[in-house]
Amino acid sequence: MREKANSKDLEKLIDEYMKLPYRIEIEFEDGLLFARIPDLPGCLAHGETPEELFKNLEISKRLWFEAKLRMGFPIPKPQKAEKEFKGRVLVRMPKSLHRRLAEIAKLNGVSLNMQIVSFLSEAVGRIASRVVKLKRYRKSEEIEETLVQLSEEYNWGESNQVFPKKILSKVSRNYPAA
Repeated sequence: MREKANSKDLEKLIDEYMKLPYRIEIEFEDGLLFARIPDLPGCLAHGETPEELFKNLEISKRLWFEAKLRMGFPIPKPQKAEKEFKGRVLVRMPKSLHRRLAEIAKLNGVSLNMQIVSFLSEAVGRIASRVVKLKRYRKSEEIEETLVQLSEEYNWGESNQVFPKKILSKVSRNYPAA
């Protein structure tokens, strides 16, 4: 949707966009929660608690919509999941593995299904954390440049800054220049 909003209708449009169900991705690192909305490039927030994270994300999202609408840029609709998952899957495995999983489940006092879900969740968590680490920026300069661009693009001043300064100092410590 490409709309240039006047001041009179701006708040109404922002309120409408705020109600849309955008997907949120959350990461936890070094005691902080970080969130981004993939459908809204550059819409990021952080917080020390889930409450603080979601409060900051709402502020960031509102500012994101306002900036885009004022500049006349299109606002993307939330993307629907490509496929709906039912939570059921048929897995074929060797009898010996099936027997071993059943034994472990019995020792843990849970159903075989629960034990398999537990093992899969643990493995996926380990793999996902490796993938996140591989996707990180290689140089702190790249991150700083991105944050500066976002600050300029969305006119974040000292009074209404959602995240750049706090994250920037953290990023510089965690990702030294290569």
